[in-house]
Amino acid sequence: MFIRPGIAPAYIESMAVGRPVDELQNASLKALALFSWTIVQEIDGGIHAQTGIPQVTGQEVYICCLSDGTVTVSSRSTRVGFWDWNVNKANVKQFMNELRKHVA
Repeated sequence: MFIRPGIAPAYIESMAVGRPVDELQNASLKALALFSWTIVQEIDGGIHAQTGIPQVTGQEVYICCLSDGTVTVSSRSTRVGFWDWNVNKANVKQFMNELRKHVA
């Protein structure tokens, strides 16, 4: 892990699911419903969610459902802090684990 000073930590992961975009997005919304994350914006194939309080304790989470059946999830801290790396990774892992249950 390498984090440059002044850059907010982030984590990204992709998972090949092999399902249509609309099905992936619906499964993503069902998975998000189990977390206390706020959905900021929802567009075709994408969801922007936020955890915690922006600029204080929160992270931005982006979920992209691609036409090849892949889901890419990223979590980025809204502030600079070295301790946030594990939080971002945990956000993505937690979401991916829940998403697997909804597309199985």
